Amino acid sequence: MSATRARVLSLFRSFLREARLMPTEVRANHIRRKVRSELEAHRHEADPERLAFLVGLAELQLENAGLQRVHLNTLKAQGALKC
Repeated sequence: MSATRARVLSLFRSFLREARLMPTEVRANHIRRKVRSELEAHRHEADPERLAFLVGLAELQLENAGLQRVHLNTLKAQGALKC
């Protein structure tokens, strides 16, 4: 298995973990659908530069998903989350 493929699978699993930790099922399902869609859309990408860009973008989006999770869970704990 190539290092890029291993990193992509690792990111995929990380997104699924973030989805499980979201405070609402709607948000969790959105993340699951989006990550699956992006994975399928770029499944056959062969250009190493494009792959590096996509992996970097996924890492940034994963970080954003984690920040959203923390924020939304804080709102939920305060009773301020509108579902």
